[in-house]
Amino acid sequence: MNSWKNRVLSFVVGIILAVVGFIIIANPDEALVSLILVIGVFLLISGFVAVIDSIRIPAFIPGKSLLMVEGIMQMIIGGLFAFGNQFIASAVLGYLLVFTMIISSIVHISFVSAISRGGMAIFSIILNIITIGLGVYVLFNPILASGILITAVGFQFIIAGIERMVIIFIPTDSI
Repeated sequence: MNSWKNRVLSFVVGIILAVVGFIIIANPDEALVSLILVIGVFLLISGFVAVIDSIRIPAFIPGKSLLMVEGIMQMIIGGLFAFGNQFIASAVLGYLLVFTMIISSIVHISFVSAISRGGMAIFSIILNIITIGLGVYVLFNPILASGILITAVGFQFIIAGIERMVIIFIPTDSI
């Protein structure tokens, strides 16, 4: 039963990812500005919490000062993303997302390869290889990176969504 719930949840997440991907592609400028702002606000909040935590931690606990430095760095980066130059923020964000796309796809290939061998597994692996290819292409074309960032992210969401919907049909050899 738990396995069935996980499969249904995976399918629903896949639909949501695909829909978000289409929305991103349809509204690239708004999506980029929104994404940069959300990440900036998140980093500001996360940094503030880390600084507060570092103040509350007793002095004898190791890593207290590192937590403070981490919090301050997060707040600086968050402030730059939320209130700084959108062009620079989009370039930095572009590379962060490209690395995330590549790593996520490698993890998915490893996971699917470990649980199944068959047509659906091969289809999932092909989708992830396409995503890695898009990521590497953008990574080594910096001028292109900011221009196609949102489209690549939108397609990555769509591919990840399709992969999530397809994965429920993959028979598992062993989990």
